[in-house]
Amino acid sequence: TIHDNLARVVREAGLRRLAMPTLCTGGVRMPPVLVAVAAMRSVLEDFSQHPTDALRVRVACYEREHAPAFSEVRDEVIRHFFAPEIAERNLMRAFTPQAEEEEHDDEPSLIGML
Repeated sequence: TIHDNLARVVREAGLRRLAMPTLCTGGVRMPPVLVAVAAMRSVLEDFSQHPTDALRVRVACYEREHAPAFSEVRDEVIRHFFAPEIAERNLMRAFTPQAEEEEHDDEPSLIGML
């Protein structure tokens, strides 16, 4: 993804700090929550590949109303850091509410956010 490429280029440049813009939320008009999920997946994947040399990522939202989506996705991933499959399932429920009926979990999900 574009976020994976961004992390790769930052690493190749020898940098470990990144101000990541909310890519594709402007002209492309992608929903911020989708961009947040993609960005978080990339950051998590980079961390799993480089656990002793983590990138420090700060998300730069041009639109103030985009920030809550990124915060909620981040919080969900952190809440289930050692069980990423639960975070993934909860995040996907936000996009497919019918999945909530099929599989119940006592964990909060992002459905209310959308």
